[in-house]
Amino acid sequence: MITHEKLEIWSAFGGDIDGWARLPRGDRRRLKISDDEWKLIEELLNRLQLQGSGLASGDFDRETDELVRRASANNAVEGKLRALAKLRRR
Repeated sequence: MITHEKLEIWSAFGGDIDGWARLPRGDRRRLKISDDEWKLIEELLNRLQLQGSGLASGDFDRETDELVRRASANNAVEGKLRALAKLRRR
């Protein structure tokens, strides 16, 4: 489940998983985000970017919306994911 806290951690590293991976394992656990959750954020942002480009099919758009809804802890987190995806398109 993606939470506001996990998005803040992801953002603090600028989405750089290499920087995240260089942290000692104990520090990574303390920050409360797993490698799988990091990858999920990346996947969702990539899907949202493609969706926003207008090049995706209707099925892809619907599937992306459902994935984002299911992965987000609440509507605010979903909105934050969508906002981050827009920033990455620029």
